[in-house]
Formats: sequence, structure tokens, C-alpha cells
Amino acid sequence: QIHDGTGMIVDPHTAVGLHAGRTAGGDLAVPLVSLACAHPAKFPAAVESACGVVPDLPARVGDLFGREERMTRLPADQAAVEAHVQANSRAGGGGARAAS
Repeated sequence: QIHDGTGMIVDPHTAVGLHAGRTAGGDLAVPLVSLACAHPAKFPAAVESACGVVPDLPARVGDLFGREERMTRLPADQAAVEAHVQANSRAGGGGARAAS
């Protein structure tokens, strides 16, 4: 419905939020604000099924599937995860990290 009416492609979560807002019984003359929570390219099959269009990846991640995958294995321990996030976040002075 969004794509047909505006040409804009939204992700499935945003589409559900827009539908809920439209059918909640409020005044349709009042603008509806819905914050998108993901890019539609994250859900290509669902978006294609809904509107017939496969969304392109944003330019900044257009090479995403050609990039090297990196991960860090952590113990199943909240303190270890928190320490890792803090150490590797901008706030914690981290930044680019080496793959483990």
C-alpha cells in the first residue's frame, strides 16, 4: 500500500507500524509519524512479496556481501559482553577492532 501510493519502499516492521497507526481509529487528518527501524534491503524476500520490488542495498553498504566477515567469540557472561562493548565502542575509546 505504501509503495503503491508513494513509490517509497519501507521495511516490514515499519509497514506494520504504519498499518497500526492508520487503523487505530484516530483522526486521519492528523499526520502520522512512524520511525523506521530497518532498511528494507534487510528483508528482501518479504519486501518483494509485499510490493514486487527487491530493494537495493544503501550505497554505503553496497559491497556488504563481498566484505570479510568478522566476529569475536565471547563467553556467555553479561559482564564479559558489557566489557567488550565498552572497550570497542567510541565512548570506551575503542574503534576499529581486529577480528578474533
